[in-house]
Amino acid sequence: MRVYLFTIGVRALLRLNLEQLESIIEPAKAPGTPAWSQIERIVHCIDQVFESKAPLIRRGCYSRGVICYYLLRRAGLEVSLYFGVSKRGEHFAGHCWLMRNGEPFLERNDPRPQFTTVYAIPRSTIPSGNPIDPTRSLKRIS
Repeated sequence: MRVYLFTIGVRALLRLNLEQLESIIEPAKAPGTPAWSQIERIVHCIDQVFESKAPLIRRGCYSRGVICYYLLRRAGLEVSLYFGVSKRGEHFAGHCWLMRNGEPFLERNDPRPQFTTVYAIPRSTIPSGNPIDPTRSLKRIS
């Protein structure tokens, strides 16, 4: 139920610029050591909510990434939330994904060959040479 309620509430967070979003979803204190069974349960619950036909759920990588990051970090898992862009013909595409221990986490395919990382939460994990203005909203570039 907690996952479902947060998923509905995340709609408001998606309107914030990345710096504001980070200030809300980044835990205030360092998380403890997670139990892997708890992590699996959280991911399972998130998957169930996203697979449901609930009309208030905004599906997509941005919503899922923010929800996973928020809940997994509070459970104690060290992950980062990455944002990337790519140009496909005349259009830009955006993607959001989790990273853990330097590798994509909970992704079917590695997004790094396709997307240039432009922002990460926490900012300390932003790759050098790829800064983005954190006051811009992601929806402006996706």
